[in-house]
Amino acid sequence: MSRGARREGVDYETVTIYSQKLVNRLPAMARGRWERGWSGVYDVTHDWHPILDESSEVGGLYIAADFSGHGFKLSPAVGKRMAQFALSGKKPEDLTPFSASRFNEGKTLTGHYESNIIA
Repeated sequence: MSRGARREGVDYETVTIYSQKLVNRLPAMARGRWERGWSGVYDVTHDWHPILDESSEVGGLYIAADFSGHGFKLSPAVGKRMAQFALSGKKPEDLTPFSASRFNEGKTLTGHYESNIIA
């Protein structure tokens, strides 16, 4: 599937893979059955960390993107820092690691967790 394309629904292979992972973690779930599935866009960067930066192409355009699901819970704090950035024109030091240029500069971020929660 090409980048940017998305699939509707959940295919049987995916259900099988995640069902087995679930049963490995919670054996009692082997007695359960699959009813239906849902899929949606998971919008993240390559390093799974958001971009919090001013656009290098459009002055005055501030970007807070690619959080996927946890952007909602982080929005109050991120909104405050981005507002300070936009009003002062000076990037707060704690936003520096989240620059849009980090991918071209080889400064991608790494996570703190070793494995997937359902693994």
